[in-house]
Amino acid sequence: MNVNIEEPNSLRRKLTIEVEPDEIKHELDRAFNELKRGVVLKGFRPGHAPRNLLERFFGEQVRGEVIQKLVKEYTDKALEEHDLKPVVAPEIVTEQTDLQKDLSLKFSATFDL
Repeated sequence: MNVNIEEPNSLRRKLTIEVEPDEIKHELDRAFNELKRGVVLKGFRPGHAPRNLLERFFGEQVRGEVIQKLVKEYTDKALEEHDLKPVVAPEIVTEQTDLQKDLSLKFSATFDL
């Protein structure tokens, strides 16, 4: 995780966070394996649907959930590491949301102290 801290003024902070591709791949694999256990597709025994079909039918939804989870997890981790305590929840802006193409996730969290 790469974190860059900007200080637009004395009480406002902007964290720019970049999540490593290995962590994203690991989280996507975990999410698809969890989905595989619970989904029933016609023609396949429960828990034995191939991943390419899961990606075709549920890929967008799974990637959206993974993005939300990683953004929350890494924002909380960065705030804790740098001992920052926001007054309200940070405003999150995701710069890249298509995990399928290049497995990179970069976002910013802006908040007041």
